[in-house]
Amino acid sequence: MRPASPLLVAAQNEDESLFSLKRLIYLSAMPLVVASGLVGWAFIDFGRGQENFYEAYSLPLFALAGAVCILLVWLGGRRGLRMGELGFFWVSSLLMTLNLYYNFLSISKDGLWTPILWMGCLFVVSHFVFESRQATRVSLLMFGVFLLAGTLALIQQPASVFLGQLNTLIQLYASLLTYLLVTRLLLALKERSALLHLEANRFFHLAHTDALTDTANRRSMIVAIEATLGRSRATGQPVSLILLDLDRFKQINDRYGHEVGDQVLVRVATQLKGHLRKTDLVGRWGGEEFVLLLPETPLEEAVRLAERLKAKLAEPSVDGLPDTSASFGVAQAVVEDDCDELVSRADRAMYLSKQSGGNRVVVETV
Repeated sequence: MRPASPLLVAAQNEDESLFSLKRLIYLSAMPLVVASGLVGWAFIDFGRGQENFYEAYSLPLFALAGAVCILLVWLGGRRGLRMGELGFFWVSSLLMTLNLYYNFLSISKDGLWTPILWMGCLFVVSHFVFESRQATRVSLLMFGVFLLAGTLALIQQPASVFLGQLNTLIQLYASLLTYLLVTRLLLALKERSALLHLEANRFFHLAHTDALTDTANRRSMIVAIEATLGRSRATGQPVSLILLDLDRFKQINDRYGHEVGDQVLVRVATQLKGHLRKTDLVGRWGGEEFVLLLPETPLEEAVRLAERLKAKLAEPSVDGLPDTSASFGVAQAVVEDDCDELVSRADRAMYLSKQSGGNRVVVETV
């Protein structure tokens, strides 16, 4: 099985980060939502006005929806979070719609109620709850519902009420539509930027990665070796290099075919990556050759790693692919080394390993 590509791993990490961020936001914000709903309900004067009639029922429901959302997010994992955010969004949308309707029934007397100012936030929140295109459809749906609710309330009023509040109504719906469009525009720009960033990462990955083994390619390894040698000259830290070549790999290709040979290369690359530190780098040098760059690693430690890798690669196959082994050459950089000289010394050691029958580690000394 091929290892997951860095781009796939990055996407999975981003999804996990988004889940963690949402969970943190909901668990932090929802207690405030519950508290504000209950406090507002406690101070209602139940005997006065249409607004108080609406709040007497909406605020407890708002607080209850927040409490259920907290419970689902806290106990339900990903599925619970999804159910909680969807439920709270649609309950909030319903309450906003009813708020608009009851407000318009008494608009000539009360003007616009303060909660109306928060309606545009639903369009922003929809993009937090839904996928981008779905969020746009939900936002347009909500705008249409708000328009319908306002119309149904206003047609019950005398024409003088509508005309007297015409400017207010135009400002309200124009602002809501502006919130909707600007939110979508900003999200579109962000999506475009993210797409360009993803494309740039993909091209960088293709340019610096061997497509078969998903390890660094030769060009990338040369750049990394030169940079590591430069740091070594500045800090005095040792740098070692391991070059290995699979033994009798041509026979595998001739006997089993190149597809099986490719699978063997992928298996070897996976085994090599599984035994390296985060600071180390493995790359495909060409054909069946691999190179391992080991920063801050003295020769003795590099030799021990090569011996472990030799034993690992020579283990009997458990995946149905042909058994294989490798010849290893190990070299430690000296001050005057550049990439070519260091690789050449490791290559000479590897050649001696081949000449001795393979499946062994040979050290090149200056």
